Amino acid sequence: MTTPGPSHFRFKLWRSVGAALLLGAAACGAPETKQSEARQQTRQQARTVFVNGVVYTADGAGSLAEAVAVADGRILRVGARDEIMALAGEETEIVDMRGGMLLPGFTDAHTHLVDGGSTLTSLSVHDAESIDDILSTVSEYAAANPELEVLVGSGWALPMFAGGNPDKALLDSVEAERPVILYAADGHNAWVDSAALARAGVTAQTPDPDNGRIERGADGEPSGTLRESATQLIEPLLPVATVETSMLDLIAGMRFQNAMGYTASVDASVPPGVIEDAYVATTEQGLSTLRMTLSMLPSTDFTDKDIDASAFDARIEALKARRARIDAVNPSMLKADMVKIFADGVLENQTGAMIEPYVGVAGESRGVLNIAPDTLAAYATALDAAGFNIHIHAIGDAAVRTALDAVEAAQAANPERERHHHLAHIELIDPADIPRFAGLGVAANMQTLWAYADSYITDLTEPFVGPERSRWLYPNGALRDAGAFLVSGSDWPVSTSDPFDAMEVAVTRMAPEGGAGPWLPQHRLAVNDMLKALTINGAVLTGEDAERGSIEAGKRADLIVIDANPLDIDPSDLSEIAVTMTLLDGKAVYTRGVDEDRAP
Repeated sequence: MTTPGPSHFRFKLWRSVGAALLLGAAACGAPETKQSEARQQTRQQARTVFVNGVVYTADGAGSLAEAVAVADGRILRVGARDEIMALAGEETEIVDMRGGMLLPGFTDAHTHLVDGGSTLTSLSVHDAESIDDILSTVSEYAAANPELEVLVGSGWALPMFAGGNPDKALLDSVEAERPVILYAADGHNAWVDSAALARAGVTAQTPDPDNGRIERGADGEPSGTLRESATQLIEPLLPVATVETSMLDLIAGMRFQNAMGYTASVDASVPPGVIEDAYVATTEQGLSTLRMTLSMLPSTDFTDKDIDASAFDARIEALKARRARIDAVNPSMLKADMVKIFADGVLENQTGAMIEPYVGVAGESRGVLNIAPDTLAAYATALDAAGFNIHIHAIGDAAVRTALDAVEAAQAANPERERHHHLAHIELIDPADIPRFAGLGVAANMQTLWAYADSYITDLTEPFVGPERSRWLYPNGALRDAGAFLVSGSDWPVSTSDPFDAMEVAVTRMAPEGGAGPWLPQHRLAVNDMLKALTINGAVLTGEDAERGSIEAGKRADLIVIDANPLDIDPSDLSEIAVTMTLLDGKAVYTRGVDEDRAP
């Protein structure tokens, strides 16, 4: 996780799973069965046809079409309206797109579904616009939940506070007795009250942990903000998650993603234990409405700071066992061929790893590499040899370079194979490293929503990066021009998962609500770049492009209908596009106005 952008839209989602939802989800996630003789005989009759709109096929030729027919959960035919309507029978459902567009279902290449789902069911301050809003939300939540021993939530934005450093006294003013733990929207910082620090035993004498920092007042006492691995000091206070509660969060997260137009997602960091078990159980019970690829964390300690070559064999054997267990459930809905590595932290608190020192930071700081370059190269080589695709969090230019070096070492050491390694976030890239993405076949996993001049950029990034390096912040257009393979991830719940907000920022380099800009317009992308990143490229990343990702005869009918043609509207209106229907294997998993209402 890293820098959040705006959170513009929220959905009203169910907090319980009714019988109809269970049956519908089971139908979507069930393995395919042998067709009956009668169904074989009527195979060419469409179950559903889509007409009166534009079809974005995402095929190799970049074709557009008029209509599509679906049968037996697959694309039956793509073509002209009359040709497709000839396949309709009395029982065929006719979907009138009303001038909108039919596309392949989107892939979110970097998200955190259980965390995202929990923001819909617990204390969330993601929508707060001021410190007072946060405190009011915490106060109301505390009053409504007197039985909770610890209040846990997330979503505060660093720029609201001087130096991104909120004080415990603010939380003390609204909850004096119980521990309050609020994780920042970026997932790399936590804000806690005095009760939390006291119960966790964090005092002036507590040393900063490796790769972490306890912010302190002039007297040396903890001020209430914990950075990076220091957030682990208060983890013993957290309520114990269960498989059942995690399943509820996961299902809520999946339904939310369906409403955004996603039919597949990559969970960016799945440790062993409860969350992984929730994925397995949800899939086994036929409740999944997203095709999921898991990026496995080897342990709950995400820094990898203690890893050495002597631990590789045991670690990789454990990862292989987890992969085998997960892949055995229903590989069309759930698989685990990715491993997550956190190469560094974030720029906002100067833990992102830099080639040259930060500007105006004491001690000539270059941030933190969580894993030494030689060790990372050896680890990547071992993972690659075991057939894993590597998903690397890399924010600073040194982290990006070190990650690319590691992938290059792995490819040089191991036999040629189909690989889908990718670097996520890639906020600052040295221009010399931009061509290496294409040269190494490493996917650029972009969070384009963050590429505009908000307070994260103007207050917490550019002043510490300096003007010359700031020209290479989120260089998406330069990556495209250099031939990099682009995919799109939301990093929800760090920021909204709305793909059309992200698309508008990518194209305009301005905030979706307008305002100053454009910021670094030389790094703009085109609408088609984003459509490809969200559709066929996302399917390639997960190794599923033979089955999904484009609208071509024979492929799965994982589809979405939207209410406008993004290729034919003003770029400043892209964020207003709404999803009206999402289908998995030809069955609706979201219908606007039936399942949820989209609201600001």
